[in-house]
Amino acid sequence: MKIKNLAIVALTSIVLISCGKDIKKASDAVKETTNEVVKEVKETTNEVIKDVIEVTEVMVATLEQLASGKAVYAKLCVVCHQANGQGIPGAFPPLAKSDYLNENAERAIEIVVKGKTGEITVNGVKYNSAMTPQPLNDQEIADVLTYVYSSWDNSKTVISKELVETVKAKL
Repeated sequence: MKIKNLAIVALTSIVLISCGKDIKKASDAVKETTNEVVKEVKETTNEVIKDVIEVTEVMVATLEQLASGKAVYAKLCVVCHQANGQGIPGAFPPLAKSDYLNENAERAIEIVVKGKTGEITVNGVKYNSAMTPQPLNDQEIADVLTYVYSSWDNSKTVISKELVETVKAKL
């Protein structure tokens, strides 16, 4: 928008000065405004490039997390929670569209770290089974939960290794 305004000022200057027949002043005004526009375009372009690089880095990191998380899920979680995240009715709760999961990411981290026994209610259905603590490092926990949150109509929450470390420090 700032660039457009500068261009309008330049054109207005040309028209006003040209009406007074002072071509030199019009030319100088156009040069000055053009230089300002070029400077603004360069600054804006550099800001956009920095933003694109930052977003790309986040996307690549998230894709790497998803790939790693999918592998962890296939190795440790799929037996109980199934490939489609639907769980086993009456035995193991679903992770797909799970109100319990999506309600509290820190609780999800705690369950992966410490395990869980006792009754819980997921999507209105009571489950009373056990999940053992999972033998995962902090990055693997972040990755598998990011994968689960990104799958099966869940909340798309991205779990960082730092969040896992913070939650574990509270346990």
